[in-house]
Amino acid sequence: MSTIQNTGGVIGRYCGNSIPPEVTSFDNMLALSFNSDSGVSAGGFTASYVMLNASTTCGGNYRTTSGLIRSPGWPDNYPHNRECVWTITVPAGRQIMLNVSQFWIEDHTACRYDYLEIRNGGYDSSPLIGKFCGNRIPTRIPSFGNQLYLKFKSDRSSSAQGFEISWDGSSTGCGGSLTSPEGDIISPNYPQNYHHLAECFWSIHVSKGNRIQLDILDIDLEHKHRSTCTFDFIQIFDGERTTDKSIGKYCGEDAQYILSTGNNVYIRFRSDHSSNGRGFHLRYKTVCTNEVKGLSGIIESPAYPLPYPHDRNCTWQIAAPRGNKINVTFSSFHLESHARSGNCSYDYLSIQEPNPNRRTELTTLGTFCGTNSPGLISSSQDRLIINFVSDHSVASNGFRLEWQVDGCGGILRKPTGYLSTPNWPNGYENNLECVWTIIGDLGTKIQLNITEFQLEADLDCRYDYLKVYGGEDASSVVLQTMCGLHTDTTIVTSLGNTMHLVFNSDVSRRMKGFFATYQTMPGGCGGLSKGKQGTLVSPNYPQNYDSHDDCGWLIQVADNHVVRFSFEDFDVEPHANCSYDHVALYDGNSTASPLLLMHCGQNVPEPNVITSTGILCIFLY
Repeated sequence: MSTIQNTGGVIGRYCGNSIPPEVTSFDNMLALSFNSDSGVSAGGFTASYVMLNASTTCGGNYRTTSGLIRSPGWPDNYPHNRECVWTITVPAGRQIMLNVSQFWIEDHTACRYDYLEIRNGGYDSSPLIGKFCGNRIPTRIPSFGNQLYLKFKSDRSSSAQGFEISWDGSSTGCGGSLTSPEGDIISPNYPQNYHHLAECFWSIHVSKGNRIQLDILDIDLEHKHRSTCTFDFIQIFDGERTTDKSIGKYCGEDAQYILSTGNNVYIRFRSDHSSNGRGFHLRYKTVCTNEVKGLSGIIESPAYPLPYPHDRNCTWQIAAPRGNKINVTFSSFHLESHARSGNCSYDYLSIQEPNPNRRTELTTLGTFCGTNSPGLISSSQDRLIINFVSDHSVASNGFRLEWQVDGCGGILRKPTGYLSTPNWPNGYENNLECVWTIIGDLGTKIQLNITEFQLEADLDCRYDYLKVYGGEDASSVVLQTMCGLHTDTTIVTSLGNTMHLVFNSDVSRRMKGFFATYQTMPGGCGGLSKGKQGTLVSPNYPQNYDSHDDCGWLIQVADNHVVRFSFEDFDVEPHANCSYDHVALYDGNSTASPLLLMHCGQNVPEPNVITSTGILCIFLY
C-alpha cells in the first residue's frame, strides 16, 4: 500500500520453496499478508527488512503495476557523486509505460557528466533505450517487455533539480517499434527463461533507401521440431507486417545472419504452454550500401531526420531501366559546414555516374556539404552513385533526396490511356528497357489492346520483346510474351486491377515498335462495398477460384460506425505460414493499415467475428 495517489498495489504472491526476490517500497508503508488453509503445512518463512532514508538513499527493485521514481533529494537538487539503480518488474505479459513529468539534469551533448540511463529489460546489459540529460527526454517511454532498468549517475560538479517519473504496467502485450539506426531486441525476461503463451511483435524501420542487417547473437527456444519450429519460435518478415515475405523461422541454437531487401523488418515471437529457455538476443544495424531500382524512390541519410552517426561511408547505386536517365532533387540537406577549409573535406555527399566511354571509371557530377541544398541533378546514364561520408566529429541532420527516372515507361493511373515504344512509329532505340505499371480502381480489371506490333523476331523472344504481367510487378504471373510481327490486334486482360509491362531491346536490329491502348473495365474480382450489410464471395464461388487471382474489397460504412465481419464458408489452399493462397483483413483502407487477420486452410477462422474500427479492407491472394 502507498500514501501516494495512483501508485502501489500488489507486489507479488509467493508459495512453494522458491525464495521471493528482493523488493523495495517507494513510500513509507509496506504491507504483508500470510494465509494458510486447513490442509498441508510447511516450515514457513523468515524475512528481514531495513528502513532507508529516502532523502539520502536511492534505487530499488519495484514489482508493482504502478509507482513513482524520483531523483535523490527531490524536489531539491540531487547530491554529487551519486549512483542509483532501479528495476521495475510487472507481471508477465504486460508492458511498462514511463511517464516523465519533471526532468532537468546537468546538460552535456553526449551526457558525459550527469545522466539517466534507461534499458529495455531488468539488467545493466539489457538493450539501451537512451541516455538522457538536460531536459531532453521523451515524455512517454514504453517498454518492450515486463521489465525496465534505470540508472542515475551524478558527478562531483554541477547538479540540478533532477526528475520525477511515474510508471503504469497495466497494458498487456510485448514488443514495440524501433526507428534508431541500430539497436537490440531481447525476449521478455532475457537472459532468464521467457514466459509461456507469449506473443510479441517488433517492427524495425530505418531511413529510406537503406536495408537492415539482423544478427541472432543468442537463441535458446524450445526446438523439439527444429526443422519446422512448431512450438516456440521467432519469425522474421521482410517488410512491415506478417503478410510480407517470411525470411525464416528460428528456434535452434545456430547463429543467423539476416539481410532485408528494404528498410522495414517485422519480427514475431511466440511461445506455447510447455517447455521454455532463456530466449533470444537480436542485434540490428542500418546497411547504407545498397542498390535501389524502379521508376522513382527516396534515399535518406542514416537516422534522418535526426543527426546521422559518425564515421559512416554509405554508397547507394540508383539503377534505372536500361537506356534511361535519372533526375535527383533534394527536399532537405544539412551536413557539417566547411566554411573554414573551403572544401568538403569532413562530412560530404558526392554524386557520380559511369563514364560513357570507360564504364569502369566514374564521372563526378558534384560534391556537396554545408546547408546549401544542391539543385536539380540529371544523369546522362542509367546509373547514379551516391556516396555519403561522415567523420568522427560534428554531425548534422543529414539529407533526403528524391529520384525519378527520366525516359520511357511510367505509372499509369487514368481509366483509359495509351503507351508505345519511344519514337513510335519511326523505330525504337537499341539497348533500351521501358517499364509501365497500370493501376485501376478496386473491383476493375485492365484490358490492353495492342493494335500495332513489330519487334525483332526470334522463336523464344530472347532479343527484343514485350512481357505483360498480371500484377503490380515482374514477380506476378506472365500473361503474354511477344516479339516479331503481329498484324492482328492482341488483347490481354489482367486478373485484377494492376498490370505490369516490360519492353526490352538489345544492341542489334531496330524495328517499328508497338502501340497499345488500355482501359479499365468492371468485372475484376473485388471492389467497393457500401451499405449497412452485404455479402462477399470469392471468384466462381462455390466453384474453385482461379489460379493467380488477386482481389481486393473495400467495405465502407457511415462515419462513427465499425464493420463486423464473419465467415460462413472457407476453403483456401492451406500452408503453414499462409505463404501461398490466403485472405487478409486490414483495419483501414489499404494494406498499410493494421492487419486484423491472415487465414488459409479449410476451416472458418476462429474467432469467426472480426470487428474493425472503421473502414475494412480485404484481399484474396
